[in-house]
Amino acid sequence: MKSYISFNLHFFRKDIFFILMMLIPVSGFSQPTAVVKGIVRDLEGKPVEFVNVSIEGSKTGTTTNQSGFYQLQIAANKETVLIFSYIGKVSREKIPPLLAGQVFEKNVVIDVRITLKTFDVEAQTFKESGKTPIQKVDTRALDVLPATSERVIALIKTLPGVSSNSELSSSYSVRGGNYDENLVYINDIEIYRPFLIRSGQQEGLPIINSSLVESIRFSAGGFEAKYGDKLSSVLDITYKNPRSFNADFSASLLGASVHAEGRSENTLFSYLIGGRWRTNRYLLNSLDVKGNYNTSFADYQSYFNWYLSPEWKIGLFSYAGRNFYNLIPENQSTSYGTHQLVLRLDVYFEGQEITSYKSFLNALDLSCNKKDSTFLKFIFSVFNTVETEYYDVLGEYWLRQIETNPASEQFGDPKLNLGVGAFLNHARNRLFADVYSFQFKGRRIFKNNEFQYGTNSQVEIIEDKLREWRLLDSAGYSIPLNPDELTLERFLHTKVQLSSFRQTAYFQNTFTLSDSNRAYLTAGIRSSWWSYNNELIITPRIQFVIEPFHKKNLRIIEGKSADTALKPNFQIKASAGMYYQPPFYRELRSTEGILNPEIRSQKSYQFLLGTDYYFRVFDKTFKWYTEIYYKYLTDIIPYDVDDIRVRYYARNNATGYSAGIDLQLYGELVGNLPSWLSMSVMSTKEDLDDDYTLIYDSISGKYLRTEQGLIPRPTDQRFMASLLFQDFFPKIRTSRVHLNLIYGTPLPFGPPQFPNLRNKYRMRAYRRVDIGFSQLLVSNKENYKSRIRFLNNFDELWVSAEVFNLFGIQNVISYLWVKDVNNNFWGVPSYLTARRLNVSITAKF
Repeated sequence: MKSYISFNLHFFRKDIFFILMMLIPVSGFSQPTAVVKGIVRDLEGKPVEFVNVSIEGSKTGTTTNQSGFYQLQIAANKETVLIFSYIGKVSREKIPPLLAGQVFEKNVVIDVRITLKTFDVEAQTFKESGKTPIQKVDTRALDVLPATSERVIALIKTLPGVSSNSELSSSYSVRGGNYDENLVYINDIEIYRPFLIRSGQQEGLPIINSSLVESIRFSAGGFEAKYGDKLSSVLDITYKNPRSFNADFSASLLGASVHAEGRSENTLFSYLIGGRWRTNRYLLNSLDVKGNYNTSFADYQSYFNWYLSPEWKIGLFSYAGRNFYNLIPENQSTSYGTHQLVLRLDVYFEGQEITSYKSFLNALDLSCNKKDSTFLKFIFSVFNTVETEYYDVLGEYWLRQIETNPASEQFGDPKLNLGVGAFLNHARNRLFADVYSFQFKGRRIFKNNEFQYGTNSQVEIIEDKLREWRLLDSAGYSIPLNPDELTLERFLHTKVQLSSFRQTAYFQNTFTLSDSNRAYLTAGIRSSWWSYNNELIITPRIQFVIEPFHKKNLRIIEGKSADTALKPNFQIKASAGMYYQPPFYRELRSTEGILNPEIRSQKSYQFLLGTDYYFRVFDKTFKWYTEIYYKYLTDIIPYDVDDIRVRYYARNNATGYSAGIDLQLYGELVGNLPSWLSMSVMSTKEDLDDDYTLIYDSISGKYLRTEQGLIPRPTDQRFMASLLFQDFFPKIRTSRVHLNLIYGTPLPFGPPQFPNLRNKYRMRAYRRVDIGFSQLLVSNKENYKSRIRFLNNFDELWVSAEVFNLFGIQNVISYLWVKDVNNNFWGVPSYLTARRLNVSITAKF
């Protein structure tokens, strides 16, 4: 095996190499030494961090880093015993006598599971090994979860507190927040949502590639100071650190993906590469709007790592994505109403719509994991996006009442015209954005505390060119009516150039209050300053975690207690803090395209209390998760939601609250297949300062001011439930079934023409069931072979069939408001996708 020095100098002549080797100072000539190094892995082959490695009979030792790597200097010419210890697990490994200067590789496998007397709990599956309330998400369902979008996002949507009402979009809301209030990280790099996107069918591929994911950590609120400045949630994604060559290929009616990973023979270089192509045309053809859908979403990602030494590593992450959406609409026919009153909107279109956005993200990181438990990381990243939205669509519509009397000869046909008109929509919108970021993160582990700190300097450059208008014609007259000129119902023409600087910093410390009860307290402070409004914010945050019966159960397991009854195994967690969200460009721009330089950060004071309770039923281990929370909101920037487009008022003119309880039952019902049921009860409301109405009082002769008071926020979904269930077919363990069920109570909405009716009504409840069936054709791991010899060249081969929207339920994403001849407005629902069948094949190498 090549040494690290020879790896860096292999292009030089041998004489120079030996001269440099002679110049390296060598200590301890009085006692010849050798070097032992290697990687510590768990039973699944994953690296294990923080394993203590020491020499038996000596105080000399070290710990493994994030890659499971360790290196230790030992005495030469004699046998040595190394002790590997991790959370009560101890392994003794004998090292044969080594020559002076010899480098010996010793890789170790250690069982990191926590074994109790009555049941076995694997830490990675059930319990977050960290000392804070953030949740580690089980990723074993990623390969098989039936989903119309990226599987990581589909998995997040099944968690408690998370809500989504569109299968076409990767956007989600958490505990009453909107889509822009969620932090998303990939390898400590913050990810941004598209700016101009209006609907789920335009959104394309999210940047997260499920094939590249190693671990997922998620917090629905009350997160640590080290995470960024958003109000609702954190999704922390870590990509794989390859240890050997692996690859897979997947293809379906919705697209294809490929990924490859590996490490060089000398283990000093690793690569992770993935590519995806996707089209949702097959799904969109089930919408009410018929036409020619031309969609193409593609991206490329790579992550390369160079190990300069056992401590230093360089990483390069690259992403390039192109999402293209083109619609040439032809007609639309939407029926809705009740059994007694059925209405139908018929629209005939001309024109087309083109939406495109290209995104690029490149990040270079340098990290150091020192032997003294110090970790340092420097990240320089550049994000670029170019987004365009062009459309010219002419539509002629008829709103009619349909005959519902079965005895009538006109049954099912129009019997009354309620409205006739036409509209012309035009837009030429372009946005360019660049974000340059340099951040530093550090961590130092002491005996009873863990100190973390970091800073980020960020430059944001945005150029936005908006030109859009709408002409509405009703029965031959343009609205609003002006006989002297052609008046547009809506006209927007602005050009915005914004350059700003943002500086953030944080520090936090995790104190070990009690090892016996695993009690930890994390306290931290986060600060932020933005040059545009010159606002400085400082927010304290605190988290507490304890396992009250850990010490007692441990004594019972070790046979040191006369009491043999195990106490309930559960964890209590609590958090509180101030959470600010400084405005980004979307919150800064009003519906008229004007920036507000007086805008301030939205503020949230959050309080959370929760438990994780572990129990056993029929030899199966389950976890019952509970969290209750309350968030007091001030300086709210109100917004309205249309499909997935969030339109901000660009004013801090509201206060509000969000409160609720999240529940989850998690377990492995069959084999090692995880399943869970999530439920959430939540209420969120806001009170705007200027949403009053003036009503004339004929008695006093004055106008009286009537306040709206607290009204539901656009994301006020009172109850949400989701079920992810997996099972084998009876006596056929190579055949599996996967069920994903989601139910959400109606969301509020109102006609935009009447501010006093904002969020006064409720949409339909969101109900959806997706089911998938998978058949294993080949598995070398399980020695399952195919009769077709060629197929046995794959490590694994799966074929799957999925039924999306199994019961064909018509879910509503938004409403189109149509005016009739009597000046009444009718809300016409925009339905989501119907039932669709998808087939796929996945091959692993």
